[in-house]
Amino acid sequence: MNLIYLQKFLETADIPIPEKKPKTLLEIARQPHYENVISSIYAFYFDAEEEHGLGSLFLDSLLELLPEDVSELFQDSQVLKVKTEKVTDEGGRIDILIFNKESAIIIENKVYHSLVNNLEDYWNSINVRNKAGVIISLNPVDRSDYDGRRFTNILHHEFMDRVMEKFDQLESDVSERHSVFVNDLHQNLINLTQKMDKKELDFYLENRKPIESLVRIQSNVFNHIRREVDRAFLQIDKKLNSTSSNGRVLAYYRSEKNSDLMFTIIFEKLLTKRELLVAIELNGKAVEICKDLKKEEFETDEQGIIYNRFYEIDRAWSHFAGRTYHVTDDDLFDLAGFLKNKLHSDQFLATFQKVEDYLCNQIKK
Repeated sequence: MNLIYLQKFLETADIPIPEKKPKTLLEIARQPHYENVISSIYAFYFDAEEEHGLGSLFLDSLLELLPEDVSELFQDSQVLKVKTEKVTDEGGRIDILIFNKESAIIIENKVYHSLVNNLEDYWNSINVRNKAGVIISLNPVDRSDYDGRRFTNILHHEFMDRVMEKFDQLESDVSERHSVFVNDLHQNLINLTQKMDKKELDFYLENRKPIESLVRIQSNVFNHIRREVDRAFLQIDKKLNSTSSNGRVLAYYRSEKNSDLMFTIIFEKLLTKRELLVAIELNGKAVEICKDLKKEEFETDEQGIIYNRFYEIDRAWSHFAGRTYHVTDDDLFDLAGFLKNKLHSDQFLATFQKVEDYLCNQIKK
């Protein structure tokens, strides 16, 4: 597929703009879909005696979604306790149990896993007069998979939507912390539930070939960047070990004499903001050792790239020196030449050599 056709496609196609979902704290922690994590959060807010100050908001929201004849059993209940991972008679585990001496709500929490639990065991293991079962899931559960007379299926987004409706009507002051937490939980479950926009899927299916051609071009551009950076370091008169933690974000070139010393080239913003960061990085013991290597021991033009904040930072890694460059389109095409020139002209190689020599001498002592 030629470039003229692709250019015309980009200029004339009505390309849908994907809606970006807000990233939640659970996603940042890489635990957005873990059932035990979500169960623990639910359990905390189901407990009216906990510090959140929401009282029975979560429990009331749940009861409103149960059949009326079931929810009525719990309207006048004494204080309900909450427990997670309650062991059953046959060795199963009830995700959340809300209970007192007379009543209990047995909750099975499902996110992505299938419902293969022995719900009869769950039901029989709780010996109280009033019982209700709840399966809370991302998507509707086939009624053939469980006893529909005992367990009500509620969707996560239905439950949290009801919580948020009642949350917005609260007259009492809610702490800012828990307002953030509850809203974040709601958004996390929205992110898990929502499917992609069908318009986006239809657009891709109708234009698959030009889109895949553009993706290949994009991949070629990223490969070009990484090859050019590698080529720059192959052309300098310095032996370094090339490693990378993310091929589209950055690359490391470590000293052969001390692996805690390296060049770090960050090209994450190279295509969006035309920014390239070149840094001399130190890890581990090298950070503390080089705190005694003062700027005054370098030449004036070398001092220009050394970070003053290096001597104040207290952590396991730090950039000793660095500079951010604005890269033109022509520079991007010959990125190896551009980078090689900056490593020489801005004294990165000379500074790196002095740091390497200093580390070697200090370690020998």
